[in-house]
Amino acid sequence: MDQNQTKSQLNLLIHPLPIINIVDHFTRLQVVNNSEVSQILGVLLGTQTGPQVNIASSYELKFEIENDNVNIDWEYFEGRNAQMKQILPDLEHLGWYFIGDAPNELCDNIQKQIQSKIENPLLLLIDIPSMVLGTKEGGKVKNLQNRTNLPLQAFEYSTYGNNELNWLPASKIEIVSDSMESIGIDWSNSKALDSKLSFNNIESKTIAGDSDINSGINYFTSQLNSVELLKSKLSYVLKYLQAIKTGELNSNSYTLKQIKNLIDKLPNIDQLGTVDRVLLNEYSDSLLASYLTAITSGLSDLSTLITHENYVQSKENAKKGDRDSNMPFPSKYNTKRSHHYRRG
Repeated sequence: MDQNQTKSQLNLLIHPLPIINIVDHFTRLQVVNNSEVSQILGVLLGTQTGPQVNIASSYELKFEIENDNVNIDWEYFEGRNAQMKQILPDLEHLGWYFIGDAPNELCDNIQKQIQSKIENPLLLLIDIPSMVLGTKEGGKVKNLQNRTNLPLQAFEYSTYGNNELNWLPASKIEIVSDSMESIGIDWSNSKALDSKLSFNNIESKTIAGDSDINSGINYFTSQLNSVELLKSKLSYVLKYLQAIKTGELNSNSYTLKQIKNLIDKLPNIDQLGTVDRVLLNEYSDSLLASYLTAITSGLSDLSTLITHENYVQSKENAKKGDRDSNMPFPSKYNTKRSHHYRRG
């Protein structure tokens, strides 16, 4: 390979599933470790035809970092490898994924180990922290809303006489999806909205149809988005007023008048305890309605049980009456009585 080459000839096509798997892997570890996750590692699965690489799936790996050395659990790798050959026999191991914005010494360490298991493995770097928090420029966090490039980078390696790794970036990275994957993504988004709107440890029951459920989700989602938008705008107003108070900005009477008109339109809550009482009352009313529903259902079941018991009892009484009517009664003509007279 030409030493002066600056880019790889790889044309990388990534499906949504591996990206979702990688982000899910990072999020799960972040929750378990209380937001203290530095790295994740996993394997990429797909197909390759010439320079075109199609990444269709992935799975995670277990590893430990000790003194800048990465120890991969190869026994776990072999187990997952056997499973994937049974589940996805058409896909082959193409490389591995890591978190970061550029290859580093850890990447060199991992590459030297993985290439003993996977032939010519490529590296996919995904910058998840910048996707969530933004990038830092000049000590300030820059929002990624206007970002046009993806936080994904793919590299293949080359070695020269000194056995030093040289990372060559892929010439093109593109996210592709078919109709089935699009349906799955839409379903995942709807489930994410549903879980976001659900309350902790409370299971909601409904007898309405799917259309009613979807309309309810859409309604509450729009309400939630409106409240979040209002909250963000009010935070700007608060920062503006604080800047005027500290003397960083000069006051503007027209702007202050507009803020006053806006504040007058908001609900006037004197104390936070008022909100707590209102929410407590609504919660108590909901519990009371649930209890009344449960009691009514129990009374209905009890009434049904009593009705069935009376029916069974009446049947038994009727059968007993039939048996009594068929029994022979003693006759006064057939009964012999002895009379004793006292003679005078």
